Amino acid sequence: MANTITRSDAEADQEIRCSNGLFSVVISVLALSGSRIARTSDEKDFIIWLAEHDQSVLGSGTCGFTISEMPWSRDRMQLEKSFLDTTIEGAIRCLGWGMLDYTPNVTMLEPALNQFRTLVNELQETEIDFAVGQLWREEQEAERTLPGEYPVCSQHHVLLCWHGCVVCHENAGILPADSDSNGR
Repeated sequence: MANTITRSDAEADQEIRCSNGLFSVVISVLALSGSRIARTSDEKDFIIWLAEHDQSVLGSGTCGFTISEMPWSRDRMQLEKSFLDTTIEGAIRCLGWGMLDYTPNVTMLEPALNQFRTLVNELQETEIDFAVGQLWREEQEAERTLPGEYPVCSQHHVLLCWHGCVVCHENAGILPADSDSNGR
């Protein structure tokens, strides 16, 4: 099984097709990087949204996504794209990797992160259903114990989503079975 990340109208050659293991590593390094640089609610929401795609909870091969489904805001879309670009750059520069129990395979990981950056940068406003992102944000706010609260993992300093810390799950070895192509 594999996971695919795409834009809503991207050509097949623009898709990111990841093994289950590589996908888990991509999500973990983005969560590590983004959690360290996110300052606004919007930025934190993007990292939480990504962390929710944790295969250890949702199941192998079931976590791919379309970036047009992310919680974009019409009036802040360019700022959100810039934040994601900075998050991706941080992940490429190993920001937070010291929290992992392994060293990711840069040869496999960096091309996937660069391809993700390309998909984000090429995303057009016309591809997004902003109501989907707004609904997700409203549900997140309703689930928080305190308004505006964004809890982080005390061990990994990663923003927590509804099922916990994506890095705790990965470090505990709760990973998909195809470890032969996992980006490690």
